[in-house]
Amino acid sequence: MSKAVDPAGVPGLDKELAKYEGKAKRMIGRWAGIRGPARQNNTPTEGVYSREGIENDNEELVVEPSRSIPIHARCDVLVVGGGPSGLSAALSAKRAGADVILMERFGCFGGCITTVGMETLAWYRYEGTVDTEGIGIEMERLAASMGGTIKWPYNESECLDADFFKVVADHLVKSSGVRPLLHSWAVEVIMEDDAIKGIVMESKSGRRAILAERVIDCTGDADIAHMAGAEYKKTAKDEMMGVTTVFNASGVDKSKFVKYTEENPATYQDWSRTWDQETTGKEDSLRSPYLDREFEIARQKGVIPEKETQDIGGSWSALTNAGEATNLNLAHLSNIDCTDVEDLTKAEMEGREQAMYA
Repeated sequence: MSKAVDPAGVPGLDKELAKYEGKAKRMIGRWAGIRGPARQNNTPTEGVYSREGIENDNEELVVEPSRSIPIHARCDVLVVGGGPSGLSAALSAKRAGADVILMERFGCFGGCITTVGMETLAWYRYEGTVDTEGIGIEMERLAASMGGTIKWPYNESECLDADFFKVVADHLVKSSGVRPLLHSWAVEVIMEDDAIKGIVMESKSGRRAILAERVIDCTGDADIAHMAGAEYKKTAKDEMMGVTTVFNASGVDKSKFVKYTEENPATYQDWSRTWDQETTGKEDSLRSPYLDREFEIARQKGVIPEKETQDIGGSWSALTNAGEATNLNLAHLSNIDCTDVEDLTKAEMEGREQAMYA
């Protein structure tokens, strides 16, 4: 016959029971659609800026001569930026009946997926996750049906083949009737009082205008909003999120690598030195493709330099049978302002150097 356990007689049991009850309460609340209290994060140091408020005291200026430019196109909705958000906005507007142009500065759509190599669209989809439907899921399913995915290591989500997703994005755009425009960079807005009537873009065809009833800013940095004079908040540079040079590596012995990760399993609780990971506790024991201590060992053995590699560490993703490891999210840089071209130049060059060490 079993006996009831007296919590007072078991060291630490009261604390564990309270922790379990808290998790159960949060889970039941989520099932019931009840939103919990917002997590209290550290308040960043921010300033409020606008285009008109930017000082140019230390810069020499020239005056651009006034000129007329040709109108390249007109449309109902112009989406500026062809990444995941731009694709979603353009497809949604087109399906609602609008004449849509999707404009992108690079030579492909897909944004951080195709130009950066971030392939894990739904890495969070562990067992028991209740996911949403929508265009993001549609992208993932289409890529899988076209043979452009590989399974993520620790759950049933798909890793997108970053290069092949260019073809997936093209298919989404062409089949929907959205009007594509690549290699086109928005450099100015066309205003009528306080309303945006279009943008000025630069391309190999020169400086041209696109007029639209609505302009949707999917640039990633609110470039259109900034050029239109909207106020915005900007975090102090030393508190900004770090930036990453994502890279691929070939020649990996898949069987040895998988064997190593199984013998040295990492979880979200291991995210510490390079990534400040905060969880509610229930995620701590979940397996994660995380690498960190391996680089510490490499430093101790003199394989990589000590000073230049302190920020190396992070996650791996897909691993093909041919031995290619993709979406290696390991090389990080801090104190970079991605709205400053000098900082962007520095980050690109130093990020590649970090990737070579990793």
